[in-house]
Amino acid sequence: MSRTGYLVVLALTAGCGPKGPLPEKPASNVGRCVYVNGFSQRQECREYRGDSWTEDAAVSDCKGEGSALEVGQTCVYAATIGECVLGGAGKYTWIVMPGDDASTCSSAQRGCELFGGGVFGPSPLCGGVAPGSGGTGLPTFQWPEQVCKAPKEGEPMGRGPQGQVCTWQMISAATEEGRNFEDYASCDPRTPRRRRGAGGELRAPPRTERSHQSHTNRSRP
Repeated sequence: MSRTGYLVVLALTAGCGPKGPLPEKPASNVGRCVYVNGFSQRQECREYRGDSWTEDAAVSDCKGEGSALEVGQTCVYAATIGECVLGGAGKYTWIVMPGDDASTCSSAQRGCELFGGGVFGPSPLCGGVAPGSGGTGLPTFQWPEQVCKAPKEGEPMGRGPQGQVCTWQMISAATEEGRNFEDYASCDPRTPRRRRGAGGELRAPPRTERSHQSHTNRSRP
C-alpha cells in the first residue's frame, strides 16, 4: 500500500486518541480572523497569539482564509465546541470553534489533530473543563463499549455476528479497514454507564478473560 493510501485508511478507520493538553495561551494577540472553514463549512475564529506574530503576517494569513484581520479583537462566543492550537512557542494560531452541537465534537477533534496537525482542547460541551474552573481537563474514565451495526448500504458484510460491523468505542480504537469509523462508532462524550447488582448497588462491568489476564500479569513482581 502506498503512503498516501495508508494515510487515507488511517483517517477513515482511526478512533479517538487525543494528542494532549493545550499549551499556555500567550497574553499578546495581534487580532482575530473570522471565516468559514473550507473543509467543515463551519465558522471559525482564529487569534494570532505570541510575540513572533506581526500585523502584516496576521493580515496575510487571514487573507488566505478569505477574510480580513480585526486588529486587537478576540474570539468570544456564548457556546463553543473547543479550541484548536497550531504552531509553536512565540507564534500560535489559536482557533476557536463556535457552536452548541455536541455531535460535531469528534469531527472537530479529528479535523484539528489528524488533518490540521494541531492540538484540540474540547469545551465543557465536548467533555472538557471551563478555564479557571479548577478542573484537571482529564476525561472521566469510560468503560470500552463494543457497538455492532449492520454494514452501510453498498458495503460488504462485516466480520461480526450475522455480518455486522463491530467496533470498540474507546481511545485508539479502529473499525474494519476500508470503513469510516464515524459510521460505526463515536468519540463524542457520553455518560459512563455502570451496572447495578441485585440489591441496586452500582458496580463496574465484569472483567473479560483478557482484562483479568492483563491485570494478573501486571501484578506479578
